[in-house]
Amino acid sequence: MRTLLTAVFSAFITLAAGPVQAGYTYVFNQSNYTATPGGTPIAVAVFLQETGSSLLKDAGLIGVGIRVSWQGGPASATAVAPNSDFGLYSSSSVETTYADLSEFALSGVTATETYPGSGVYSVPVGTFTFAPGATGGVTTLTTADIDPDNNGDTATAVYNGVSTSLDTLIINGTATITVTPEPSTLVLLATGLLGLLAYAWQKRR
Repeated sequence: MRTLLTAVFSAFITLAAGPVQAGYTYVFNQSNYTATPGGTPIAVAVFLQETGSSLLKDAGLIGVGIRVSWQGGPASATAVAPNSDFGLYSSSSVETTYADLSEFALSGVTATETYPGSGVYSVPVGTFTFAPGATGGVTTLTTADIDPDNNGDTATAVYNGVSTSLDTLIINGTATITVTPEPSTLVLLATGLLGLLAYAWQKRR
């Protein structure tokens, strides 16, 4: 009987306390994107993913600020589109090596299950459009939680009227954009190189 009462009391405390905070990670919708030089722009979607908790699923996200930086390789961002569900306010900018996005909602934007049956939930943050560039190479993308308004907190959830800052809990994510010339382009490059080598060899003779 005592064990049963203890279990019931523990369950009551858990329910009264609301969702338990756990892990939060900025993730991309792919770990690697592929493109060809001068090809179609790449839509890079970013999510705030939640594991081991139901805060975003039950309460939702009311504010978020994120920076996507890139280095190496030819790809670079050209535009940023916020999640339209954050209808209260949004601001974005694209710089030389990074793009910023901040947005706020009047009520929480709730997370949905990333994959059916996975038990992992995420909130779409926004989409960053990248131009692949004119040459081949690998560009590394990195996320960072930012506070563009310097108000001390951006990634915020609300549960039963209580705001919870997630900034110190968020883990940043990475992805890559691999730009590879098409086989026909490689053939042309090889042919041109062979022609140059043949010309140099004849000249030496």
